[in-house]
Amino acid sequence: MMSLAWPLFRVTEQAALAAWPQTGCGDKNKIDGLAVTAMRQALNDVAFRGRVVIGEGEIDHAPMLPDTVRYKQPAF
Repeated sequence: MMSLAWPLFRVTEQAALAAWPQTGCGDKNKIDGLAVTAMRQALNDVAFRGRVVIGEGEIDHAPMLPDTVRYKQPAF
């Protein structure tokens, strides 16, 4: 069985790299949006089946991964 640790690490890394150039711009939602878009794209490349069950977007109306999106790549 393969571990999801490294692929999910890459998802987090891609989100951080996408948001980094705008850090300090004063627009939290813009930065969140960049990170969420990158995270969504990166999750689509990970071979797993799952559902997003966490996120802060509902609290502060920031962009977020909707919990209704299920990622359906072949499970290993």
